[in-house]
Amino acid sequence: MDEKIEFLKQVLEIYSPSGDEQKLAEFLCSKMKQLGLNSWIDEVGNVIGEIGSGRPILLFLPHIDTVPGYIPVEERNGIITGRGAVDTKSSLVAMIIAASSFVDKEIPGKIKIIGVVQEETDSKGARFLLEKGIDADYIVIGEPSGCGGITYAYKGRLDCKLSLSTETGHTGACWQYKNAIESAFELWTTIVESIEHYEEGSYFNSVIPCLTFIQGGRYENIVPNECEMRFDVRYPPKYTSKELFNEIQSCVERFKAQNQVKIEISLISASEAIETDKRSDLMKAFKKAIRKVLKGHPRLIRKTGSSDMNEIGAQIPIPLVAYGPGDSKLDHSPNERIEIHEFISSIEVLKEVVLDILSAC
Repeated sequence: MDEKIEFLKQVLEIYSPSGDEQKLAEFLCSKMKQLGLNSWIDEVGNVIGEIGSGRPILLFLPHIDTVPGYIPVEERNGIITGRGAVDTKSSLVAMIIAASSFVDKEIPGKIKIIGVVQEETDSKGARFLLEKGIDADYIVIGEPSGCGGITYAYKGRLDCKLSLSTETGHTGACWQYKNAIESAFELWTTIVESIEHYEEGSYFNSVIPCLTFIQGGRYENIVPNECEMRFDVRYPPKYTSKELFNEIQSCVERFKAQNQVKIEISLISASEAIETDKRSDLMKAFKKAIRKVLKGHPRLIRKTGSSDMNEIGAQIPIPLVAYGPGDSKLDHSPNERIEIHEFISSIEVLKEVVLDILSAC
């Protein structure tokens, strides 16, 4: 069996949902050492490998965690299934293999790989790196773009929580009380009407709120007096998290003033939208590599989701793109799968990028 495919399947077999990545980190650390990379695990569980010295430093930054839900690893008809096959273990393995191909070669600079933890939850791994300070001249985030695609932009994200409480009483006299669940929906409608914005032909440039959780009520014959909601807002670079959250808070204050309800709102987390320079040397290197390996035109992608690229790009003004094999429509789905030929081709693209970036400096 091809060693590259076997390596990918081994990684897919190790179940690593956010917060439970240690076993995979230890496997990867050992594997990178076998391949000739200097490798270790840092204080929060990120697994790190590097070769070379000096500058420039090209950093590959995939994540090693997945969303929950194990998917059996199977190879059939040129396709491998498994949790993380798209998001983002194929990117992770491709980056390690690409870097390892330079182990016995003289390279003018350093290749570094950091497989970060908890990207799918609170970006703990990336935030830790930012606190310590990331030393790199170019960063490639490991995320599915398709072998022939390059992601240069991500939407921002707000994760908000609303808690609403009212006076309660018997449902036989429900007209005397404010129903917390119904009031919550009224407030949600107000928020949507205030911040939602669709730009024709572009979901990327639209502001899109999504209700993700709602819970309220205790007994079947008592008017609900408590309700909690969580909602997600995705927004383009022309907005900031601060201005959108301020607008949401204004909606809440107006609603409180007009209704007999108590409301608490909190911002659980925020990631700013990012759009990187399409003319950077890193972008040029990927375009050239894709043309050479795939004999086709590269696709430049703006994603409506978010990733560690949002966190990193907000603080480090260096060339930055996201790249990796796989169809991102399969992210977090029960049908995660990767085409073997695409996985192999992505390795060749990454090797060409390394040669271009390091030899150009």
